[in-house]
Amino acid sequence: MNTTTIPTSEFEERIRKFQANIKKEGLDACLVHATESDMAFVRYLSEYWPVFETAAVFVPAQGEAILLVGPESDLYASRRSFFKNIEKTIEYRESAEPDAPGMSFITYKDLLEKYDLQHIRKLGIVGWAITPLPVYTSLKEQLPNVEIVKADMTLWPLRFVKSENELACMRKAYQISELAVEAILNEIKPGMTELQVIGIAQREIYKHGGEYEGHSLYCFCGESTNNAISRPGHNTIV
Repeated sequence: MNTTTIPTSEFEERIRKFQANIKKEGLDACLVHATESDMAFVRYLSEYWPVFETAAVFVPAQGEAILLVGPESDLYASRRSFFKNIEKTIEYRESAEPDAPGMSFITYKDLLEKYDLQHIRKLGIVGWAITPLPVYTSLKEQLPNVEIVKADMTLWPLRFVKSENELACMRKAYQISELAVEAILNEIKPGMTELQVIGIAQREIYKHGGEYEGHSLYCFCGESTNNAISRPGHNTIV
């Protein structure tokens, strides 16, 4: 099956452009966050998509970027991302906060020392609204002399303008979506549940090479049609 992807060279170019914005805004570095459901910022820079755990990319104004992952994700990250600098931190573990006996983790203080970034005094946070509280608390405790500021707009403008590779990915995604909608129209019938209808769409998405749904798929019927958003359930289509 032919796949449509973004080449490593384009990710590297994104990082360079991002670093130019970091410098322009008078920042020394940015810490870019992602969750499993809101992965876009981190994936845009690293191709990494966290599962269960959260993740971040530490991008200095000059120098190599570093991918930060939780206790269970280092091997997965090394295969998923092209980054050579990957570090485990306890702050990015899953929300149940399980213990990790026998494992070692880097702190933010140690991170700056290891990568010769002790000069950092102003750190921008990208993905401000989804930054885990344990991360923010650790940053304040471990880096007391570093000013922390919201910096989403250092990265957003880069994502506004799509490259030819990005457009190709979007076109492929739309083609697969059309196949999924067509299958639903051909197979939907009274007596089906909302979940069964969504199952048709998911079957077609994965069958034709889609890696995941772009968001939770909606199917409303009955009283649920009054909802602005919803999740499919066992409601029966009549």
